[in-house]
Amino acid sequence: MNKKTDDELLAQFFQEHRIEPADAGFTDRVMKSLPRRTVWPEQVWTGCFIIMLIVYLYQANAMQRLITFARQSLTDIVVILANTEISLTSVGMLLAGTLVMQWVVVHELVQSES
Repeated sequence: MNKKTDDELLAQFFQEHRIEPADAGFTDRVMKSLPRRTVWPEQVWTGCFIIMLIVYLYQANAMQRLITFARQSLTDIVVILANTEISLTSVGMLLAGTLVMQWVVVHELVQSES
């Protein structure tokens, strides 16, 4: 089965019916006469910002704070999971939800193929 998609057919049509306007090199001359865009000020500002951010994070002892936050969050999650009663209904609903999501993904893939 060699089906062409609408996009491929449109691309082929426009490729076959392409019309180039005769401008005698006008477009090329205009493009060459435009000033070049300078990028270096943006790079300098970005570099300065990154350096200031690193200095601030070092001064604020941010890594230690992030590690402490991660440990506390992990401890809280473990405590919540330890105190949660998991029943057969919860497992069944989780399984049903997973199956439904898989069905939706497969359905969308099949629809996109055709």
